Amino acid sequence: IKTTAKEGWPRLIGLVEEALPTGRKKFWEALWPDDLEVYVNLILADTFLNLDEPRQALLRLENIQNKEPSDYLKIWRHEYLVSSFAGDLDKNIIRGEFKEVISRYEPRKRDVFLNQVRPEVLWRVARAFEGLNLFYEADKVLSLAEKVQESIARTIPRPYDPAPEDWRQFRAAVNLGLYSLDSQKKDEALASLKLLNQDLVTTQRLWLKFGDISGNPKIRIEAWKKLEGIDPLTWVDVERYARAVEEIGDHDEYAKLLERTTGVWFGEFGKNSDQPAEKRVPPALLMRLADSRIKGNRNLKGALAVLDYLGTLDPTLLGAGVTKAMIAFKRGQSLKNLGRFDDARQSFVLGRVTDPDSVWGRLSSSAEKDLNSTK
Repeated sequence: IKTTAKEGWPRLIGLVEEALPTGRKKFWEALWPDDLEVYVNLILADTFLNLDEPRQALLRLENIQNKEPSDYLKIWRHEYLVSSFAGDLDKNIIRGEFKEVISRYEPRKRDVFLNQVRPEVLWRVARAFEGLNLFYEADKVLSLAEKVQESIARTIPRPYDPAPEDWRQFRAAVNLGLYSLDSQKKDEALASLKLLNQDLVTTQRLWLKFGDISGNPKIRIEAWKKLEGIDPLTWVDVERYARAVEEIGDHDEYAKLLERTTGVWFGEFGKNSDQPAEKRVPPALLMRLADSRIKGNRNLKGALAVLDYLGTLDPTLLGAGVTKAMIAFKRGQSLKNLGRFDDARQSFVLGRVTDPDSVWGRLSSSAEKDLNSTK
């Protein structure tokens, strides 16, 4: 039976339960009383796990916990119960319900796991601690999970068993958390990062975190370069990338980065008012582009185009880092450097009038006086 639509689940369950035999009475009487009911619910649990619906599987299995089937069915019930629970904890983690993971696990150590340790479940508990920034607790649980996982050495993975790379990725994440609390953990964090698949986006994101903790912009830049080649950068990414390049004073690379990201977008979509808001470049990043073009008179006309666009935006869309007075002053500077003095003067007046007490208003006033004195 295969179905992916939730509205089909009641029928699916009904079909299985209707299939319970009513004939051949002597044969069925020979079975252990609870075997059939447990077996049917295991079939349903298996179906729901294949649909990535561990909560539904868990509900079926928890309802038969008090049944006493044959020993081999007890083993299967236990295995399915552990897998379903591990998968359901994943759903909690995805939703950011980290405390829920820990609170759900604690009472089940006795009734579900019979005080046994299961690596696939411990892995989720460690992830919950890591999500709460409790890195020492995460390390303790993960270390136990790693030890058990190594001793089991399964050849056939269970549903929701983390893949080997997932184990390495999470160990690196926990080590980075420990490094953020203790600088002596740097070598361990570095070693765990080197064990990862370097072509993965998640790996490069971890390298970025390592660069942040170590305060090394060159490491961050290297990670950003690799990320740019394998995954589209968000505007937040571009902003962080630009700050790292700016930090090491590489002005040429800074300008190139802004042009191939922000500049390309502005050239293609900047004047398109139908562009979805979430895809538009943040004004602060556009201002970086304008400043880069102004620096050394690199591209004054291009800077002016960006500033003219920013000037059309409602003040509420500019954000805290960009103001109308700032735009007017920088626009005036660009116009002045282009020799358009009358237009520059008007822009400086606008900056002075818009916000006279701000830094940009005072700069505009001073620039206006300089222009007037050179008539």
